[in-house]
Amino acid sequence: MSVQAVVQVSVLGVKHILDQTLDFDNGLNAIEGYNGSGKTTMLKAIKYCLNYIPNDALVRRDSSVAVKFRLTNGLFRTYRKTTGDPEDEELKPYSINGNKVTDTEYVVDLNNVGINNHTVHFMIPEFDWKEMARKDNWQLAVLIENLSPEFEDIQYDLDQVQEKLQRRNGKEKDAEFDRLQRELEEVKARRRTTFLETFDVLATQVDRYYKMVNGDQNVKAELKIVNPAEPYEEVEFLISSKHGTIDTLALSFGEISYVSTALMFAFQHFLQTPFVILDRFDVSFSGTSCIKVSRGLVEIMEATGLQISVICHKDMMGEVVVNVIHLKGKE
Repeated sequence: MSVQAVVQVSVLGVKHILDQTLDFDNGLNAIEGYNGSGKTTMLKAIKYCLNYIPNDALVRRDSSVAVKFRLTNGLFRTYRKTTGDPEDEELKPYSINGNKVTDTEYVVDLNNVGINNHTVHFMIPEFDWKEMARKDNWQLAVLIENLSPEFEDIQYDLDQVQEKLQRRNGKEKDAEFDRLQRELEEVKARRRTTFLETFDVLATQVDRYYKMVNGDQNVKAELKIVNPAEPYEEVEFLISSKHGTIDTLALSFGEISYVSTALMFAFQHFLQTPFVILDRFDVSFSGTSCIKVSRGLVEIMEATGLQISVICHKDMMGEVVVNVIHLKGKE
């Protein structure tokens, strides 16, 4: 049993947002509203409800945010987080399907349906789209490595053994030194294997998504490892066409937006998250490109079943999307 789609989001007493309920479609949703209506704040409120950003500055004493999900078993689950006193039973700030629970029970239940800090980071990303593809080779490798849920454990083990070796600096080599060296090589091998498992999935998917959002079947997007011995050090993103192969740093602003979008959806494919909500997505595209990318999103949604919601700043995106959600701002 896991989350299949966002069904509804309700906010009450959240700063800069009128109290309201937003209904989501299973497929492609466009969230629209005038400047200052609280579109970005709405995303922060959703993260607040999902315990990703415990930022009480968003809310007042009488505030609450609720997110209703459809699960893979066909049932529904509503998570509500309110401002209250955890020690006061009447003001307990967490509830699931209307039943009050502790903060621990709330987090555990969210995790059981696939919602945790790692997945929310990619379901509701904070990436700057136009900068995502301009990262240098090292930064891109770090971004890819962080996708794996095993990354933190591997990094911890690596830091531990390197620290032990550092403390032995200047001492004679002995059996303990040899043991630590073997342990270091084992952790590095684990790191390499885990990284390659992630990379291989991304490398096979990024061109697919690039073609969907760009609409040009004659251009190829490619991820390339710079140093096969230590693949997690550098990864290149290259674009190939009949005119040759170029690095993303040499691409135009519009092309960079296509690359960034392709990377984002390749990440989604690896994590198999059920939904994604994107802020300021259409800002990076011209009017014509906006319509083209909107059609690409429809194609991605139909091909993968991924629920996609986009906070729009241009009306053109809404022309292609079936379900347009109008966010009402405070007067």
